[in-house]
Amino acid sequence: MSCEVEKCKLRVWSVLEKCNVMATLDEEEKLAKQQEETLKAHYNKFEMIESVMQDSSAPRLARKYGFNLAMDDEWHDRD
Repeated sequence: MSCEVEKCKLRVWSVLEKCNVMATLDEEEKLAKQQEETLKAHYNKFEMIESVMQDSSAPRLARKYGFNLAMDDEWHDRD
């Protein structure tokens, strides 16, 4: 009888382990999707900033509002 109880326990543990693995896989898939969306958003922002800098919109607006787009030496020395 104890052998059957042990077999039953092993089956239950096996099922629980499979459930845990499936839940972990589901969480990892959700995280991967979230990271992909975040990466796409950052890339799109970079592309937008790059296009504004290349088409002279940013320098023109900087001159109009009195901003300096050039990075000064103090900023570079922060690293």
